[in-house]
Amino acid sequence: MKICHAALPPLVIWYLMYPVANPNGQYLTGAPLSQWERGSAFVTAEACETAKFSLQKVTEAKFKGPNRDVLGLSQNLSQTKCVSGDDPRLTKGVPADFKVHALARNQDE
Repeated sequence: MKICHAALPPLVIWYLMYPVANPNGQYLTGAPLSQWERGSAFVTAEACETAKFSLQKVTEAKFKGPNRDVLGLSQNLSQTKCVSGDDPRLTKGVPADFKVHALARNQDE
């Protein structure tokens, strides 16, 4: 029996990135990505974008009406970005306890 080994593409992690805030509470969206906070990590860009969208919708709903957004959380979430882990703009190391979130995949793929 002949065994064939297929080369697998390298795994690329996608990070949901949040801009950092200065001491006055203003989000520094123009700061280099290496200074942004890493939120969750995902196996695909699609999973990251889905999580970003869901997080933004939940936050918007929570801070409607009298529950105004005193910390600017919804503004921060509107500035989030999904960034590939191999993006050269990310130079800061990844914490050892970082968890990667994956979407359930069909086993037949």
